[in-house]
Amino acid sequence: MKRKRMRCVVSILLVLGLIMGIASSAFSAAKTLKIWILMDQLTDKPGRPFTWLYREFEREFGCKVEVSRIGEGFLKKLMAASLAGNPPDVSHQMDTMTRPLVGRRIIEPFPPDLQEEYVKIVEPIDVKQSMVEGKVWGVWYGLDVYGLFWNRDMYREAGLDPGKPPKTFKDFRTYAKKLTKYDDRGEIKRVGYAIRHVGHPHGIVHKMLWQIWGAGADLVVPRDTLTGGKAAFNNQAGITGVKLVYDMLHEDKSTAFGFPDPREALLRGLAAMQISETWSIAYRYTTEAPDLDWDFAPTPALVGNKPSPPVSGWMWTVPKGAKNKDLAWEWEKFLLRPTVDLFFYLNLYAHRLGFGQSPILKETWDNPWFSRNTYYKKIRDLADSYGQLYPWTVHLDEVFTIFGTNVLKSWNKQMSVEEALADAEKKINEILTQ
Repeated sequence: MKRKRMRCVVSILLVLGLIMGIASSAFSAAKTLKIWILMDQLTDKPGRPFTWLYREFEREFGCKVEVSRIGEGFLKKLMAASLAGNPPDVSHQMDTMTRPLVGRRIIEPFPPDLQEEYVKIVEPIDVKQSMVEGKVWGVWYGLDVYGLFWNRDMYREAGLDPGKPPKTFKDFRTYAKKLTKYDDRGEIKRVGYAIRHVGHPHGIVHKMLWQIWGAGADLVVPRDTLTGGKAAFNNQAGITGVKLVYDMLHEDKSTAFGFPDPREALLRGLAAMQISETWSIAYRYTTEAPDLDWDFAPTPALVGNKPSPPVSGWMWTVPKGAKNKDLAWEWEKFLLRPTVDLFFYLNLYAHRLGFGQSPILKETWDNPWFSRNTYYKKIRDLADSYGQLYPWTVHLDEVFTIFGTNVLKSWNKQMSVEEALADAEKKINEILTQ
């Protein structure tokens, strides 16, 4: 009897060992989807919406998802890894960074069948953001349309109608002067309009492009070509756009350096108006300024011109040398599922109980959670009616850096506005010929 029990135990152990060996072998053979990200919200951490999506993808496809947040030098590191033949399987970066990746063919366009599906189910403006040369280059995720934000209580205090924001450059300056507050020494203690004046030049450009577009100038033309072109801001329209803030700084004294990031300035009551991504206040005010009475509208423009708020965002792309390309395309398809799109955009900022970025699928927009929400309806109207896309030049990253650096120099009186734009035009045109 003992021998039989012993043989039974040995047999069970052998079977368990075999099963564990097979499982171990299968696990070691399972593919790993390597993802590089730039945005902190997409890190693989407890409580983050994408953490749940990473786990769901693993369960469905029997793989592992390895997420690495690449900070400083993301673009250079991705290009270097691609040239070395060791890129991630999927990369997620700002659209301004996607331009050079497309131009240098470091990422791949969608396969024809996936592109056909993408064009059919995704909102038109998001399709347009993702497409150049007749090809879709990634899943557009996280629409950022810029808008003018204001503190309604401060409008009332200044005798302004809180339901009527300024629409023209002239009115914008008038409002800002009325809204500015000074201390006993004549120093500004609350700006009428908060400007972005510190950080990477990209941040400067993102927050002031509405000025040159609203004045009738542009960064680069033609807009839908990857190579060539020329700078289009060293003209009267460009000068007018850049001088708008210059005059507010040095003539009107309605804005100033020394104040924090414009979004923070509005939330802290240090600014009456600011211009940035429409979700930037919507998802923060509930925890940082729950009593803030705010609203947003299209950015101001020169009389006779249409408001031109920037539309930017982020893209999920597949590098050309990806080791697990089949799995990478499955990830792109996974992101386009209605359940995934709805889940992500309902949960992205749920921990704050505020509103977040906008979904990309037509079906999600038809869902009552979005179709009946005044905030999201205003965002969609703002993007569809006025949103301005960035040029598709492969040198957009360099264009932003040069232009933003020189604009800041002009605001600081290190060079005149005319000198700053002429110098930036020369440098950018040299780059565009490369």
